[in-house]
Amino acid sequence: LYSYTVNTIKFYRQKYCTQLCTQEFLIEKCKCQESFSPSYGDAKFCSNQSETECVRANYIKYHQNETLY
Repeated sequence: LYSYTVNTIKFYRQKYCTQLCTQEFLIEKCKCQESFSPSYGDAKFCSNQSETECVRANYIKYHQNETLY
């Protein structure tokens, strides 16, 4: 994700890279990406209640266990 960050915004920002890590995790778990973080890859944006609930639950899970990822 470091390379993706540098290629996308032309320099490295830890916050942006961290947001991409979260987005990648959410795409893996929910098969969609949430709209309040940087777009990553070609995954569709979450568009219904079940996808939104999946994102919310896994966003919390990810940030509670950040050291594991």
